[in-house]
Amino acid sequence: AAVYDGNRNYIAGDVINITQDIKPTVSISGVSNEIYKSSVVIGQQVNFLAQYVSYTVTEVASGEVTTVSKRDPVGTYSFKPTYENNGDYKIQVTAYDGNDQPFYSDIKTVTFAVDKYLNMGGVSNGKIISDTVSLIASRNFDVNETIFYIRDRVTGITEEIATIPWGSYQWTPTEAYTGEKEFYVSVIDPKGVKFTSAPVAVTIDTTPRLYLKGVGPNQILTGDATLSASSNVDINDISYWLSNGTKIGTSSTSVNYSPSQSGDITVYATAMYNGKELKSDSVSLSVYLGSLYSSKPIVEKSNFKEFISDYAINTYQETGMTASLQVAQAILETGWGQYIPVDKYSGKFSNNLFGVKGSASNGSVTSNTWEVYNGVSFRTDADFRAYNKVEESWDDHSKLLLEKSRYQPYRDVMYDSTLGAYAIRRCGYATDPNYPMKLIDIIDMYDLEILDRVGVNLK
Repeated sequence: AAVYDGNRNYIAGDVINITQDIKPTVSISGVSNEIYKSSVVIGQQVNFLAQYVSYTVTEVASGEVTTVSKRDPVGTYSFKPTYENNGDYKIQVTAYDGNDQPFYSDIKTVTFAVDKYLNMGGVSNGKIISDTVSLIASRNFDVNETIFYIRDRVTGITEEIATIPWGSYQWTPTEAYTGEKEFYVSVIDPKGVKFTSAPVAVTIDTTPRLYLKGVGPNQILTGDATLSASSNVDINDISYWLSNGTKIGTSSTSVNYSPSQSGDITVYATAMYNGKELKSDSVSLSVYLGSLYSSKPIVEKSNFKEFISDYAINTYQETGMTASLQVAQAILETGWGQYIPVDKYSGKFSNNLFGVKGSASNGSVTSNTWEVYNGVSFRTDADFRAYNKVEESWDDHSKLLLEKSRYQPYRDVMYDSTLGAYAIRRCGYATDPNYPMKLIDIIDMYDLEILDRVGVNLK
């Protein structure tokens, strides 16, 4: 222990010598000798700092092994077999230390007696269906045949939609199916026994609709676009238009739209159905045909670690946040400092080391993000924070982790890079399930843990 004044001058300290002799142990939690009718949630208790854990589940009868590797050492794993695979299973947890050395738990045996279930999937009670749906038999046992049905809730008339071995079936309603209906599914197992699901009540609306595809609301179009259209009825004579009355083209499949100038436009499609014209929703977007700028490096790749290490060490000394984890995040988020967001239209540099969206001390820069419209992905714009200098980006990221309430679990362990990597993922910083291991691998590969070492000179 050492005490320093506000200028980090040493005041006093003390040292006690100890001998550390840890006997690494791993034990399984959440598993008992009961017979499981549903999932078993496997946890673990570890008396050392584990880099990650793996779960091994072995079916006793067949010897088939299920292994799930590199998981959060304070997380859990849920396992449930299919009906046919009911029986005894052996479960073991393996925890790995910082040297990737494994330590094994005892093996526990559990018995599953999962009940069969069959549900009508792809639709839900109360749903209004106006376009193609993917029907599926949600089940936990083997089948040789799957039959989908639709029944009129007023007349009780039932019709078979399709018979397939297994899997999903794409079904598109026609005008004959308008009204209050219900879906259900029957399956025949390998022994020839038939099972039928409970019905799912829906409303089918077959009002003729036309859907424009290829562009989306608020899209920034920087080149050609391929336009197409679909409908819930049989259509012909499909045409594509600009709101000023200009016809882009006519085709039963798709047309290519090549904008001639920048500006705001609105696009829509028309088609003929039973002698009447259908019109799609109008999609408003912008065309930009000028110069575009892409992300830029902030320093040479080989200099990036050194460039940001001082920021990380200062933050570590002032707050206790592990420096190695901060550096690993900046490396991962920016590709070693080579992909810093810039304004795609002006080239304005953001100094944003962590890809944080919004506005900051120097406003924002406009860059690409992705949206989906009528099942098709397209690029649109998003604002990313811009800073006057890189220090502001670093401080802003630290402030986010230190002050936002949802990151309290991270703050509880922020002194340790391994615990912090898993905690920051659980707090919602990233959706990638492999995000913690990517950070840990970077720290290990480039010896970043040296940034967290503190030298104390006791006078």
